[in-house]
Amino acid sequence: MSDVAAYLKRTAERTKYKREFFIEQNMPTNLSNVLAIPFYGDIRSTFILSSLILRSYKDLHKDKYIILCSWPGFHGLFPYVDEYWCIDESLSKTLASEANSFYNGSNLATDLSRSLLEFLEVMTHRDLKKYHNRGFTDEYWNTFKTIQRYLPEVPSDNKLTDTFKNELNRGSEQKVVVYPVTRMWSWQKGKGVYLTIPKEFWVALFERLLDEGITPVVYQNGFTFDMSRDFADKCIYLVPRNITDVLAAFRSVGCVLDVHSGISRLAIAARTPFVAVDERIRFIELGDYAIDDLCCDSLPRKYIFSFSTMLMTGGRQEWKLSVIDNIITQLKSFIPSSQDQEWGSTAESYESVSYDRVRKRKARRMGVHFIGSAKDK
Repeated sequence: MSDVAAYLKRTAERTKYKREFFIEQNMPTNLSNVLAIPFYGDIRSTFILSSLILRSYKDLHKDKYIILCSWPGFHGLFPYVDEYWCIDESLSKTLASEANSFYNGSNLATDLSRSLLEFLEVMTHRDLKKYHNRGFTDEYWNTFKTIQRYLPEVPSDNKLTDTFKNELNRGSEQKVVVYPVTRMWSWQKGKGVYLTIPKEFWVALFERLLDEGITPVVYQNGFTFDMSRDFADKCIYLVPRNITDVLAAFRSVGCVLDVHSGISRLAIAARTPFVAVDERIRFIELGDYAIDDLCCDSLPRKYIFSFSTMLMTGGRQEWKLSVIDNIITQLKSFIPSSQDQEWGSTAESYESVSYDRVRKRKARRMGVHFIGSAKDK
C-alpha cells in the first residue's frame, strides 16, 4: 500500500494535479485496481455524473480505487470517490471555454488526459457518454439495471462565512442567484451546442433586476463573466472555492435563475427552487425533462421557453421584449409562492428511483409534447 501511495503522490506531481482529497489507509495494494477519470464537462453533465452515473459505477466496481480529476473545489458533489484531484484554478477558464456536455475540446484537456494515461488506467469522456447520450442509453440499463439517484448533503447556512451572511442581510428583501455565463447552450442543426452570449445582455438583466427591487446574488467561476466591475457593491458576489458552500448559499438565498446556462442542475443538487429560461427543443432532445422528473421530487420550479439565439443579436429593447420582461414577471410571482412549498431534505441521499415517474414523449405534427407519467396519476 505504501508503494501505491508514493506512486500516486508522484503521479499527481508529474501531471500537475493537486490532490484535493484522499485517505491514504484506504489505498489498494495493487496499482491495477486504480482507475483515474479526467472529467471537465459542463455544469449539466457534472450533475448527471455526480447523481446518476458515478456512484452507481463505483458500487458495481467495488474493487476499483477511483480517482476523479476535475474542477477545483467540486469534491463535494463526489464525496464517494476514493480520491479527488484538481487542476490549478488559473487553468479553469481555459477548460471552461471548451466544455460541452461530457466532452472538453480544449488542447489542455487532451494534454491532461494523455499525461494521466502514461501512469494510470484511465476512463475517458467516451466511456462516460456510453451511459448518457441525449438520455439514458441501452448501455446504462444493461449495466446498472435500475436508476440509483445520489444527492449530496447541503450544509446549513451556519457553514457560510460571516461576511457572506452579512451581505445577504443587506439589499432588497427579494434575492435571486444569477449565473452570468459567457456561453449559452442551444439546439442547432440537430445537436446541442454552445453559443457566445454578449456581456451586455447580463448588464441589461442585472440593471432591470435592481430596478425591480430584486438583488442579484452573482455566482462567478471560470464559466462566467466578472460582473463586479460593472456593479461593484450593488450586487452580492458568491465566489467560494468549495461547491458545498455554493449549494448552502443557493439554499440560503432561496431561488436560482438559469438563463440558458444549466445552473438549475446545481439548484437541484441544493434542493433550491429555480426559474429557468431554456429552449423547449433542447430541453426535450437532450433529455433534461427526465433529469427533472427523476431528481426534483416536489422541488418548486418554473420554465420560460425561449430561443437562445435571441440573445446573440439585437439590443436592450429586443432583449427586454423577448425575455427580460418575462423573467421579471415570473420571478415576482415565483419567489414568494415557492417559500410556502416543500423544497426537499438537505440530507445526503442515495436511493432507487423509478423511471416510471418520467413523462413520456409523444410525437405530433407540430412537434413533441409530453403526456402524463405515473406520478401524475
